[in-house]
Amino acid sequence: MAYPPYEYMNGTLIQSDLSEVLLYVNSVTSGMFIPMMIIFFFCVTLITSLIMQQRYTGSIKFETSLLAASFVTTGLSTLLLINGLCDWWIPGMCAGIFILCIIWVTNSSPSQ
Repeated sequence: MAYPPYEYMNGTLIQSDLSEVLLYVNSVTSGMFIPMMIIFFFCVTLITSLIMQQRYTGSIKFETSLLAASFVTTGLSTLLLINGLCDWWIPGMCAGIFILCIIWVTNSSPSQ
């Protein structure tokens, strides 16, 4: 799909969602925007979960924050896959990390 030059890319191309703009930005960055957006979303979710866990419980269990971040990131990447914005391996890798986190959480000792 050919995209208009950058100086002609404006709000008139946005119809009902942002998928056209996201596809354009992803093509301009040679396919790096969507994976970097997913990694950024994962990091923000992980750090936020760690901070809130420290605030509410007074302790940190890294594996539960990692589980929450991988769960949310798997959902985001699946939605992006359904909309055709990312490749199949990105949700697959997120699901693999989620499964490993489930195993880690179930095998970890309970906090005292």
